[in-house]
Amino acid sequence: MGKQKVVVRFRKDGVLSTYYKFPAKYRAVFVSRLKVMVHLDISNKNKPQDGKINFRRFAPIDIELRVATIPTAGGIEDVVIRLLSGGKVMPVNAIGLSSANLDKLLDAVSRPYGLFLVCGPTGSGKSTTLHSILSHLNTGERKIWTAEDPVEITQTGLRQVEVNEKVGMTFAKAMRAFLRADPDIIMVGEMRDTETAKTAIEASLTGHLVLSTLHTNSAAESIIRLLDMGMDPFNFADSVLGILSQRLTRTLCTSCKKPYKPDDKEIDFLATEFCREAIPGGTQADPDKKDIEKQIEKWRTDFSLPHFPHFPDSIFNPTPFPSQASRIRPPTTAVVAAPGNHDPALQSVAVP
Repeated sequence: MGKQKVVVRFRKDGVLSTYYKFPAKYRAVFVSRLKVMVHLDISNKNKPQDGKINFRRFAPIDIELRVATIPTAGGIEDVVIRLLSGGKVMPVNAIGLSSANLDKLLDAVSRPYGLFLVCGPTGSGKSTTLHSILSHLNTGERKIWTAEDPVEITQTGLRQVEVNEKVGMTFAKAMRAFLRADPDIIMVGEMRDTETAKTAIEASLTGHLVLSTLHTNSAAESIIRLLDMGMDPFNFADSVLGILSQRLTRTLCTSCKKPYKPDDKEIDFLATEFCREAIPGGTQADPDKKDIEKQIEKWRTDFSLPHFPHFPDSIFNPTPFPSQASRIRPPTTAVVAAPGNHDPALQSVAVP
């Protein structure tokens, strides 16, 4: 505000940090220059605007910048820039799923028709996961249509359509057009409204494999969200193949991480918090001591852990020191595939 310096911040691994500060007198020039590069209206400072910059025009780097400007108090505009690499699709076996969840995922999307959803908060890698799945399914024997907002990842062999509500091209209209274009697989970037969700379910029941995303925090909430949107429970139950709930997690740098052996108190604390989260109803009550011991024993069995305190170095790595670099590893939570499976601790949900 006013005479304060302009602050440039980068978000890395989900954490914002200050990168640079420059004098307030350059604020207007800086914003105007960005608007010119994005082909926005530099005279309009009273409404949000957005666009993109193909950075290859300015440097030999294959990245795209998504720019959004938002007016704030005092006539000052806030500018947010997202860096999108025009890069390669991540292989489905490299997105960070456990072997068991990966097997369930591949089994679900190998069906000829049905609905498969990926859910999670904004920026959790849902579109990346969907494109990894499409890369696995992308063969000359299948015709694949996608509706995205925006098209961030391109793949050879896909018919990709960018949604543009300004000209009337919405997700729902794109879906209806796809159904007349002989599709085998349809990917919808996001099911935002009732019409899109209804069309997707109908398409999945008429011989098409439909992939999409939802902004929900867990697989169970995805079902509640769709029912709240007015979906027919019977059609929905017949169409759903599975729901993947995912997060981006920070992991230790493979080059500078150090081994660490937790003591009994730390293991007990982890098990207590784990069991507390698994208690139905969202209560913060302390779990029963027997449940904690049972969970520790389960970890010991699942991960072949010896008894305390002799844990192997590779288990329970500590929080990284400030000097240690970190990176993002995509989805690590649970996937639903077969009816009758229910494990709330993994955020799975059964398909009735």
